[in-house]
Amino acid sequence: MPKHHLKCTLLILLLIGLSFSTYSQQADSLKNIKYLSGSVMVTTKGISTIPNFTLGKPAAVFIFTVGKKIRFEPELRFALEGKPWMFILWWRTELYKSNKFAFRIGANPTFAFKTMTVSLNGIPNNQLVGYRTLTADLTPTWYVTKNFGLGMYYMYVYGIEDITTRTTHYVALRSYFSNIRLSGPYFLKFNPQCYFLYQDGITGTYLSANLSLNSKKSPFTLGTMLNRSIETDIPVGKGLVWNVSLTYAFYKTYLKK
Repeated sequence: MPKHHLKCTLLILLLIGLSFSTYSQQADSLKNIKYLSGSVMVTTKGISTIPNFTLGKPAAVFIFTVGKKIRFEPELRFALEGKPWMFILWWRTELYKSNKFAFRIGANPTFAFKTMTVSLNGIPNNQLVGYRTLTADLTPTWYVTKNFGLGMYYMYVYGIEDITTRTTHYVALRSYFSNIRLSGPYFLKFNPQCYFLYQDGITGTYLSANLSLNSKKSPFTLGTMLNRSIETDIPVGKGLVWNVSLTYAFYKTYLKK
């Protein structure tokens, strides 16, 4: 990995470590059960439902969740050759949760990376350039049955650098099928959605879906994501994009001594 790639990665990992440390200091003052979960996903193509954040080539995604009431959920995305793609440092909490309804809010700083050709002393060079965004989201969900839900999703993204998209509004209608039974221990999860994007005055409407094959006896999941534009003026992400992914997930509960 080139030195400037390594420096960017080390800087972001330092920020993540400081966030973990801050969370631990706060959580240690609470005498309650703590939770740690995570997953590692390898995918044939890094896709984002916000088109200008799509990587478009094989990637690995590491997701961790620490806490229960207030959760720290860092999501680290890399191209398979080792270049960082996106680091998303989510903080989330549920304002309300019952058997029929849940309302979650979240916020994060995000660091997105792209390789760009820049001129140094008249010589073109490929360099990894980082962009910063600030994000907030709202997620109300209605549980129609134990295994079927309907929801809405709103996300606002503010781009800090002038050369990036400064304002993004993302509004989605979602449905959740969490336990489509197959034979034996196998079952499917299916999460389709229709969403609208507004980016600095340019708009687009899209369909996307996540489908996964799960087993009650295995931590591995085989999945696919599909995203298709319906009508859009956004210059990137037109047409159909899809991938295939393999995910390993873990979950741990531990108690403060």
